[in-house]
Amino acid sequence: MRTHFSLLSALLLAGTIPTLRAEVLYSVTALGSLSGYDITYGYALNNGGQVTGASVVASGIQFHAFLYSDGQMRDLGIGDGSVGRGINNGGQVTGDFSMPSGAIHAFLYTNGQIQDLGTLGGLYSRGYGLNNQGQVAGNSYTSSNVSHAFLYTNGQMQDLGTLGGLNSFGYGINNQGQVVGNAYDPSGSSLAFVYDGGRLQNLNSLIDPILGITLSSASAINDNGQIVASSVSGTRTYLLTPVPEPGTWALLGAGLLGLLGWAQGGAGPRAAWRFAQELRSSSRVR
Repeated sequence: MRTHFSLLSALLLAGTIPTLRAEVLYSVTALGSLSGYDITYGYALNNGGQVTGASVVASGIQFHAFLYSDGQMRDLGIGDGSVGRGINNGGQVTGDFSMPSGAIHAFLYTNGQIQDLGTLGGLYSRGYGLNNQGQVAGNSYTSSNVSHAFLYTNGQMQDLGTLGGLNSFGYGINNQGQVVGNAYDPSGSSLAFVYDGGRLQNLNSLIDPILGITLSSASAINDNGQIVASSVSGTRTYLLTPVPEPGTWALLGAGLLGLLGWAQGGAGPRAAWRFAQELRSSSRVR
């Protein structure tokens, strides 16, 4: 036994027995930094592999927003205290930057051009979400010194309001311009919201109450309307998926009846068409 153990030890030391390792599923690329300090934080990624975030510059103190593309990290040129927080598939970036006055403003970067998005009347604003149409979701202080979620579209910052409380914050946006975040109600409770078509809705009113959960914030929404939201405790995260309204199922059923009638060659198609029209006129499906 002692001889066998010594032989195994010798083989391992000589490197003649291959070591086990996990299957390689990803290659790894170090993004580097804007200086020799190598302190960089990446916050968002698009489908083309472009990354935005913030990196320490040569002073070793201040962060600058960056765009990493084609193997190169480029300073967006916004100045000290700037951070890139969102990026779309066109390479536009949103985030925020510090002004000499001490105020912080959201920005939109497009092909080398920086656009100050301004505020809702206060000193501070931040951009978080950005869709492929260049719409930005974020939050801004108002002249009353409270924070409100905003939707920025074509040069206009729209106040999305709250759920009856003082503050709200916008975080995610999809390509339909739907925004999610959190807003406060009159009791001071933080509640997840979705903004769609001019209406800010409490997400908790759109889920089954039998679940017994309270969603306090939502961070992302995709083009299918799916939403990532977290509970009040902050320890659980949920994926919300839209459920078709009853009228939608009825219309689908009518379509199936029509196809069946057509296959049978009877009066099915005409009757099913009339039935579908009646359902359409009486349903809430948009």
